[in-house]
Amino acid sequence: MEAHKAFSGIQSAKRDFKKPFEHEIGDIGRDAGIHAQSFKSNLAAAEAALTAYLAESEQRLFDAIGDTLARARVVESSAAVLSRQAHSYLSDPTDDMIAASVIEDALRRQDDQMAFFSEDADFGQPSLVDAMRAAGIERFNDINACLAWVEKAA
Repeated sequence: MEAHKAFSGIQSAKRDFKKPFEHEIGDIGRDAGIHAQSFKSNLAAAEAALTAYLAESEQRLFDAIGDTLARARVVESSAAVLSRQAHSYLSDPTDDMIAASVIEDALRRQDDQMAFFSEDADFGQPSLVDAMRAAGIERFNDINACLAWVEKAA
């Protein structure tokens, strides 16, 4: 979900970037000069390419999420995790619940190789990294290092 949230922000910024194109295309349409018409045509082509790029990027994200969901394991949370009785790794309640759920699940699956990836600096707090390591989880904040670990573990 974090990937989708981040992607939504990026897409919103690109849509904002597109607005001046649309405005210029409308304004320049009143100028009959050959260069103005050529410029308008190029702006319209750039706007169409940006629209196609946004749609393609969104489809790739949804495809990646679908692929991940098809291979992902559901991590169920216990009542203790949900009530925050047994832990307090992070100050943000949502991040804390994610961390506690992952650790609790890992402790039930000691024979599996497990990794956790997040670029969120909160998940790099030493006490949480230590708790993950104790549960048998390799924690990554760099996607290339995580992918190298996945390839090596396969």
